[in-house]
Amino acid sequence: MTDNEIFQLAEKFRSAILKANVNGEFFRDGFIELFPRGNCGIVCNLLGRYFLEYADVRSWYTFGETKSESHVWLTLEKGSIVDITGDQYSNRTGALHYDLPVYVGQIDAFHKQFRLNGEPLEITPDDWTPDFLGETGIQRKKRIAYEKIMKYVD
Repeated sequence: MTDNEIFQLAEKFRSAILKANVNGEFFRDGFIELFPRGNCGIVCNLLGRYFLEYADVRSWYTFGETKSESHVWLTLEKGSIVDITGDQYSNRTGALHYDLPVYVGQIDAFHKQFRLNGEPLEITPDDWTPDFLGETGIQRKKRIAYEKIMKYVD
């Protein structure tokens, strides 16, 4: 897939999150309610699942830190990154100001500021598939959030 096609998928997924939120799907859930603020990790996990299930696009959960901030985005197989929560930094000044709601492309100056905290982790069906002991609490929360979002993907 091209970066433009990935951008369209990412934009569609972000739009579905916003629609679900407006319709109260995440009211007081303590999970996605404040999207995009503080949601980069969970949202990247869910977006990675969407990419894999609907477009057969592999992605890696990429976690970075500065001295005072942390952020998560997806890295794709061909090296592009995808970030649908970067605009949570729109009220910042200086180098940490970032106001793009959806970014797909090569790593930019904003994302380069974050020192990677370990190797990126591939998002696979193991992330959401219960094992022989059943569904974990976090898997359940992710599944419910994903199902709510998917109701709004058009």
